[in-house]
Amino acid sequence: MAIWSYIKERKLNPVFLFVFFFVIRLLFAFASHINDHYSILEDGVWLVSLGDKIAEGDFNLDIGRFIASPAYPCFVAAHKIIFGSHWIFFLLLSQLTISSVSGIFFYRIARRLFPLAAANVAVLLFGIFLSRCIM
Repeated sequence: MAIWSYIKERKLNPVFLFVFFFVIRLLFAFASHINDHYSILEDGVWLVSLGDKIAEGDFNLDIGRFIASPAYPCFVAAHKIIFGSHWIFFLLLSQLTISSVSGIFFYRIARRLFPLAAANVAVLLFGIFLSRCIM
């Protein structure tokens, strides 16, 4: 009961939220024992191959079905250029950081829309919703 009364009555600290989200997502990433997260997702395969093309200087993003948005392939290409053979680790770290920061903004929006208790519960559920960890 003490935890529920704390969640119900206290505003959550953004630093706590960031660390909470980051640790949960990091534990999930390492516990899943997946070395290459981008080869198991359908979109990951062609987005990473587009990142390879961009890193080589080819900016043609037409994959036949449609022209892909350049933001994520450029993000992948930047990681490949900057970090070389360790690009997967740093890309995962970047995505975990962005996902954790998005949780803080999610909390700010929830605080404006809902009572404090509902916002706190919603953001904690967002923190453990693991399908958003890697995507």
